[in-house]
Amino acid sequence: MRRLAYICVFLSVVGLGSPTDMAKAATEGAEALVEEDFTFTFDKETAAGGYTALGNSDAVLNTHLNQSRCLCEEKFRINVVLSSAGQAKLGNDTVVGQVMVGAGCEKEGSKCSNVAGEFKFTRTAGTLTAETDAKKLFTAVAGTKQACSEVEGTFTFWLKLLKDGNTLSAMPSKSLDFDSKPPEQPSIKTVTPSNGAARVEWNAGASGSLAYYQVLCSPNPADTYSPAFTYCPADASQALYKDLKFCSERVSSSAADHRVLNLENEKLYALSLVAIDKSGNVSPVSADVRVTPAPSTSFHDLYKENAGQAEGGCQIGARGGAPSVGALWFAMMGLFAVFRPLRRHRTKAALLLLALAYGWSPTNALADTLGIIDPAPAHERDKLATSERGYNLNLGVGFYRPDVDSEFGGDGPFTKIFGKDDHPLWQLRLERLLWQKIGTLSVGLGVGYYGVYGKALTKDGGKSADETSLQVVPVTVDLGYQYDMWVRRGWGLMPFARAGLDRAFWFMRDEDSIDDKGGTNGWHAAIGLAFALDALDPESAQQLDSETGVNHTLVYVEYLVQDLSGLGSRRRLQLSDSMLSLGISLQM
Repeated sequence: MRRLAYICVFLSVVGLGSPTDMAKAATEGAEALVEEDFTFTFDKETAAGGYTALGNSDAVLNTHLNQSRCLCEEKFRINVVLSSAGQAKLGNDTVVGQVMVGAGCEKEGSKCSNVAGEFKFTRTAGTLTAETDAKKLFTAVAGTKQACSEVEGTFTFWLKLLKDGNTLSAMPSKSLDFDSKPPEQPSIKTVTPSNGAARVEWNAGASGSLAYYQVLCSPNPADTYSPAFTYCPADASQALYKDLKFCSERVSSSAADHRVLNLENEKLYALSLVAIDKSGNVSPVSADVRVTPAPSTSFHDLYKENAGQAEGGCQIGARGGAPSVGALWFAMMGLFAVFRPLRRHRTKAALLLLALAYGWSPTNALADTLGIIDPAPAHERDKLATSERGYNLNLGVGFYRPDVDSEFGGDGPFTKIFGKDDHPLWQLRLERLLWQKIGTLSVGLGVGYYGVYGKALTKDGGKSADETSLQVVPVTVDLGYQYDMWVRRGWGLMPFARAGLDRAFWFMRDEDSIDDKGGTNGWHAAIGLAFALDALDPESAQQLDSETGVNHTLVYVEYLVQDLSGLGSRRRLQLSDSMLSLGISLQM
């Protein structure tokens, strides 16, 4: 014990402290530093020559080091901050920091470059700030490649820490994307003239690094846009971008065409294209293509040029005493107003219908044939029972081609613009079930949509880049009958028929606006056959009914005749056609 006391006194005299103090020192000092004690930040050069923080998001950091900044040798500042906790660990130690850049700098013998000299970290100095430029950084990682045109990849800034010439184990790092490789030169496929505009189509690039395209015009268009990329006006290879005029905003890399607006008709333009990647690098300019914008003829223009008789505006039917759009909608709303009380008093309505039904006494044989009397046993009837029905909701589609050209005889404006193909007419109908004894009587309201699109014509009869279209929205009211007795018995088939009146609203559009709009009155009639899917799985159908109130789910086919010729009006757009429709119906 006396010897131990002498040793402690000796250590205290020479300044090494007690064994407890030595153990504490082993957990402090430079060797105790860890990577989390350090933070990398970066600053970019401002136009005034100063610096501003580049930001911490990867989206900003990984798109900054690009070709234009390399060519202009733009300044770049690297900051490494040692936290207060890390400074406290140093105690009296001094640590030298070297900022290296490259790949695998943590390994011995790696070829990494010191881009910031040497800096010292102490208990009172915890910030390293080093100025460099983008070209030096690209040169440091380029290897055998051209620094400002061929480097593409992710490289890492490493902080190498040394104490007394020995490398410490902690080696903080921050990875950034370097990209000085511009996209490949794009190529224009076609340029199509239109009215005060032109549509440019190009071969879309396959590279996943592409971000945008931008169209250039010569001479200058009425509207010009700023370039969507960075470039170095001091470098000869990029100085040309300073004088180019861009006639489009940036266009997504997923696009393969763009409509350039605000060009003068009958004036020759040369259009070209550049591609821009996610780092803001710009491709060489494509070869230019010449185009002369010119007026085009839309469907509406061609219809009127051929003396089409349809009158636009909000009037319905012939002049003088014809119902207005408002009157038609008030009538529809009136029907719905009738439906609502029936829904609230369905029990009373059902008793009234039963009383009327019992006033008629068909023979049992006829009743059985019609399905009025179900011969199934009581326990089977329970399985087939459904909740009370009040409505049918139908969604159908048929292929439709309005008979616009019948007004002209032969191939008229419709065929010249849109061709001879049919296009889908979608229809949504809601039916209110009124009487449900020997089949079901219903009154229904429906709305549909049809749209056909084509190219306007140039003055020489070719196709312009301008879009033109005809859209039709038919609104219908009809009375229907469904012989659904077989469905109620689980046999699945249901013949039906319906007929009623129509109002077809139509819209003639050009590229940017509605040229004309109006409406045509008419009538329709349809017959069809439906099949109840319940017959395939009655138990699931029963469960669906109990959970959602959907009594039956049916698919149907119908033949529909639409006479949309104006009901005697001469100044109307002829929209008649007949078609086969398919659809699905929900009975609720």
